[in-house]
Amino acid sequence: LGDSTVREAALRDGERLLEAHPQNRWMLLAQGYLLQQEGRNAEASQIFQRILGLPNQHSDFIRRLFTAWSWMALAQM
Repeated sequence: LGDSTVREAALRDGERLLEAHPQNRWMLLAQGYLLQQEGRNAEASQIFQRILGLPNQHSDFIRRLFTAWSWMALAQM
């Protein structure tokens, strides 16, 4: 999302989607990455921490991916 106007619209859409689906890890990940790209690291960190703290997640490959992606983003910030 190269245009800042498009990124801001995506962030607003992401906020609305997360209100309706607060534990959707795909939406959380996308929102966290967008916030990180915008330099909003405190907000992005909270999102990645939410991913790491999601309840009822199976210990499968997908969970390991989300855990790795979240820790990587936190380490980058």
